[in-house]
Amino acid sequence: MQTEIIFHHGWGFDSQMWQSWTDALSNEDTVCLTAERGYFGLPKKSPQFSADVQLKIVVAHSLGLHFVSESELEQCDALLILAGFLSFHPTDQLARKRSQRVVRAMKEKLTKDPAALINDFWAGCYAPELTKAKFFPADTMHINLLLEDLQILDKNEIPASRFAHVPHVVSVSSTTDQILHQSTADQMSAISLDTTLIKVPDLSHAFPLTRAIDYAQLLSYCRTRDQKESCHQ
Repeated sequence: MQTEIIFHHGWGFDSQMWQSWTDALSNEDTVCLTAERGYFGLPKKSPQFSADVQLKIVVAHSLGLHFVSESELEQCDALLILAGFLSFHPTDQLARKRSQRVVRAMKEKLTKDPAALINDFWAGCYAPELTKAKFFPADTMHINLLLEDLQILDKNEIPASRFAHVPHVVSVSSTTDQILHQSTADQMSAISLDTTLIKVPDLSHAFPLTRAIDYAQLLSYCRTRDQKESCHQ
């Protein structure tokens, strides 16, 4: 079956995070397309699906969900959300205020010491895993773009109804995510009764990048609603 997959990275990363996915999944029947926000020197990209493809899948990590276009949602057969959220801040007032303070501090540090802020963010993204890797050179950071999208993370709220016409939504989250509040990850259940929710322990917020994923098995959740076993190695 001819398949196209569009990948959206989250804040503080770039499209290189999908390299192991595209290497594993690309073949004569599957084309992988990566969107790019341009934080670290790569040109911005907003790929769209071809008209004649049989199976169209969107994969979005974290804030990347907020950059999936209406056109993609109208056309896709499945949406795979990895550590994603409708609104970054929790609904509980105390937790919400704490989360908002953290983001304000991030904005301030990003203007004063951007390299340190990004390294702190990456460290939080990789916890509690042992993997610590630096993926992007600090001297290519586009600070204004990072600030603009951090503002989107801080303020944007996606209504669950935006995904009403997506035939199948799969949301994968970690119970040990150090970036995303657990109640925020649970927002995905509001999308529809047909949403497949998968919670995996001992993974970081950046698990699509830091862990060996069984890509074929994970994408199989986009083709069937019946599989419930773990999707990581």
